[in-house]
Amino acid sequence: MLNAHLRTCAGLLGSSYYDPHISETVYETRNVMICKKLLIGSLSSDLYRVASLIQRDSQQAARQFFTEAQKWTKELQHIRVSRYIRRIIDDVHCEDCEHIFSLEKAEKFLMYGVLLQNYVLRLI
Repeated sequence: MLNAHLRTCAGLLGSSYYDPHISETVYETRNVMICKKLLIGSLSSDLYRVASLIQRDSQQAARQFFTEAQKWTKELQHIRVSRYIRRIIDDVHCEDCEHIFSLEKAEKFLMYGVLLQNYVLRLI
């Protein structure tokens, strides 16, 4: 069905040459980019939540969202990203969830959330 749709699109654009391999590769690349944006954006949102919950002194809820953030980092381990994003992912992945969160950690998670959000907005 995808090939038929892409052939139709190629015909509408006036292209007489249709290569299904190239079209499939473009489609798969787009799916990887969407997946990467979704995962990093979700990690960013969870880190925002963790930071705001720590500032409100809600440690239990902050731990819950932090475990969710660590699940996103596990999924991001094998996706290629920039070096500074990799450092953020690794840092969040290695953090201890049982350790009592401090305001310094809240500031760090807030900064990480902003950096991740900016990275996602920059992705094409």
